[in-house]
Amino acid sequence: MFRESLETSGLSHDEAEVYEILLVNGQLGAGRILTKTDIKRGLLYKTLGRLIKRGLVEEKIIRGRGVFSAAPPDEIYKAAEAAEAEAVRIKKSIFESLPEMKAKYNLSHERPVIRFYEGADGLKKLYEEKLLPTASKEFRFIRPLQANVYQNIFGKWFGYFLSRRAELGVKSFAITPDDADANHDPAVDAGRGVARTWIRPEDYSSQVEINTHGDRTEMISYGKEIFAFTIDDAFIAKAIKDLLILADRGAKTITVKHDHK
Repeated sequence: MFRESLETSGLSHDEAEVYEILLVNGQLGAGRILTKTDIKRGLLYKTLGRLIKRGLVEEKIIRGRGVFSAAPPDEIYKAAEAAEAEAVRIKKSIFESLPEMKAKYNLSHERPVIRFYEGADGLKKLYEEKLLPTASKEFRFIRPLQANVYQNIFGKWFGYFLSRRAELGVKSFAITPDDADANHDPAVDAGRGVARTWIRPEDYSSQVEINTHGDRTEMISYGKEIFAFTIDDAFIAKAIKDLLILADRGAKTITVKHDHK
């Protein structure tokens, strides 16, 4: 009846079942509880002990025998709030420690960290990593030749990703092959935090996105096979960033007609 909600609040399956039995039936002895569950006697007493410790079950001795009753449901909500607050505290602590941990990690690993992502789901995971609190707020990339590959693969999700990225204040510097399907509205780019430099289609005919942010370099293939690999290495990321900046400067000298029907 309420077991799913109880488990969502942090109770184990057995704890949720026992609490629900007491919630629905009122005060019961261990023997009566056993008739309403498949839990073994030894495990039942352990489960009751944990619930008592958490303040969700009360035990009384009546005529020399222990009887158990559920604490008011409000206690479940209070426990969930406490667990949520603890999760926020832990997340904050980890976030504050990440820069130092990453520095130690990089020092202790001589080789760059290389990861592979396959298919649309793999690429979604890669893009979601760009929105993590630890991700850089500045991106530089060159876009694949055809802009519609994003919509073809991700559908409406990609627009959702772009809006969330803009909300985080991320700035993107994009070298973009001129394509009828590409966004040509400066106001849209401004809203998304995108500074765009156009190039002609013949200047970059690959269906590979190359980008760098922070210490990461990404190669994302939108060709026949959909896949990506990333390299986490500060020296390589700096090299790719410098190359993209150099390419951007050169691209600004090219005249792009934007002659689309």
